[in-house]
Amino acid sequence: MPARKYILTAVLGLLSITAGPFDVAARQQKTVFNCGDDIAIPPVDLKQYIKEHLRYPEQAVKEDIQGKVYISFIVDTAGMMHSFTIAKGKELGHGLPEEALRVVQSIPGKWKAAKKGDQPAPCYYTVPVIFMLE
Repeated sequence: MPARKYILTAVLGLLSITAGPFDVAARQQKTVFNCGDDIAIPPVDLKQYIKEHLRYPEQAVKEDIQGKVYISFIVDTAGMMHSFTIAKGKELGHGLPEEALRVVQSIPGKWKAAKKGDQPAPCYYTVPVIFMLE
């Protein structure tokens, strides 16, 4: 009986590793990790950049749709962003997820790469984009 329990635990562990939103990217870059103490540093003030460049979709304004969309991506060792995904907020619809993705993908410049130990390392980064009507 203990052998079955061990096998079940191993299978569940494998499922949890590959079930995340970055399963394809993680297989391509096996050293990608969640940012820890030495996180990637953006080239601009993200809050200010998003505030200045975000365009509230007209359809969402008409329907009075508000909420948060989370955009996740990888910052590689060269400081470049890639592998963008809408991690949360797709259900808002009305153009909000697409606009959040557009504005985050448009962030200019190179990031300061995260570090693992003394070496630059790619890491996951998530940016919340808040849509709020006044």
